This record gives sequence, structure tokens and C-alpha cells, in this order.
Amino acid sequence: MTICIGAICDEYKAAVVASDKMVTAWYPPIEFEHDTPKIEELSDACVALTAGSALAHTELFREVKSDLAIISKPLVSLITKSIKDSFVEQRKNRVEEIYLKPKGMTLESFYKEYANSLPAEIVIGIDRQIEATEYDLEILIVGLDNEGAHIHGVRDPGVSDCYDSLGYHAIGSGELHALSTFMLNNYTPENSLNHAVYLVYEAKRNAEVSQGVGKSTDMCLITNEGIKYLSMDEMTKLGEIYEKKTKPEREEISQLVKNLPFGDGGNGI
Repeated sequence: MTICIGAICDEYKAAVVASDKMVTAWYPPIEFEHDTPKIEELSDACVALTAGSALAHTELFREVKSDLAIISKPLVSLITKSIKDSFVEQRKNRVEEIYLKPKGMTLESFYKEYANSLPAEIVIGIDRQIEATEYDLEILIVGLDNEGAHIHGVRDPGVSDCYDSLGYHAIGSGELHALSTFMLNNYTPENSLNHAVYLVYEAKRNAEVSQGVGKSTDMCLITNEGIKYLSMDEMTKLGEIYEKKTKPEREEISQLVKNLPFGDGGNGI
């Protein structure tokens, strides 16, 4: 229940990232906006954002940062691999804690020892539970290295996708509304930084109609100068542009609908 967006721009020389601040807890079910940004810096030019469990990424990112600490200017592909490896390990730990440790087993002992001695229906049942277990986490990775700007996504059960050629990606409950914004504007990685900043903002605002997407917004730019977060004044300016763009469209469409020859106009859009 969130929205996280990344876009490559300026002919792969920069990237723009945005997220809301909504946190969803399931037990008890509650949603609230949190002051801590969802944008996690993994290097001087790479960030990661998460959708799903509000807690699952904590240990994962701690391990990734530890792995990257000894590497100067790591490639985004290397950061993504580190995240994938940690994702698989964390999911493995989750599986063991839920299904195997209560029975005195580990994944290794289950497949090497017990799978050959337990009744087949029990082995098949446990194996299906293991395969179906999700870590309830999706990760968006956006960064810049000596090969250019990159966007990767990592999801269950620990697989990744590269979105460099497309030039944008989004995760969370507002994903479809955000992605449609880029599609309708024929977005490509060749777009200017200014255009990317605004369109990422517009995509986030459009995603706010989705359940679980918060109204507050954090944005940052990733360029050769590093990671820069947008100020409140800059965010306000983007909001003013958004209102100027969308309000006239809504009013014009409303008037066109009222003028249709099927009734007396009345209330509507």
C-alpha cells in the first residue's frame, strides 16, 4: 500500500525518484503517514524504495550496506545482485521460521534427510507451502554509475527485472496509475531532467487515488553531483504546475459533458 516511482532521463545521464510517506500495518490494520523517507540511500548515487511489509527491508538493507561498504562506486547491477542475494536469504529464513524450525528442521535438513523418510504426502505438502511463501516485499532500485542511469526491480521469490530500456517503473498499490502517466505522455529516457521531474511528480499525484497511497511526497534527483532531495519550495512549485495543468482540463471536460444532447446537463464531472 504505497507508491514508489523511478524514471531515467537526460539520455541516461540522470534519474528522478518519488515516493509517498504512507505506512500500512496489518496487525492491527492501520495506515498512517510517517516522517521517515522511504528513499533508502545504498551508495552515493543509488537509492532503493520498498512496497509491501514496512519492516521486511530493514535487515535486508543492513546486509546490503555492509556488503557494499568496501566497494568504491559500485555498479547498480552489483547493488541489485546484493539485494537479490539478501532477499533470497531473508525469504529462506522466513520459510524456516514458519514451517520448519517448529518441527526441528531446516531447509537443508528437510530436503537432504526428511524428504526421503517422511510420507510423500507430507513432503509434498510442506514443499508446496515453501514454494508459495512470499516475503511480502518489492524493491525499486534507481541509480547512476559509469554506464549511465539504471532502474531495477526485485520481487518474490528473489528475481529481478531491468527497466533501463523502458526508462521508468513504479511499485505499490498506485503502480497502474503512475505507469499510465508515463505511457500517456510517451515518456522515454531521452526526456530532459526538468520534464522528468514534473512527470514523476504528476505520476505520484495521479497515483493518490489508489488505496493506501499517501498525500505527502518525497522526491530526489540522482545526477553526477550525487543525490539531491527536492525542497519544500520546489515541491510547492511542482504542485502549482500540476494544478494549472489539470484544473482547466477538468473544467473543459465538464463543460463538454454538460453540452451533450442526451439530457439537461445537470451535475456530473
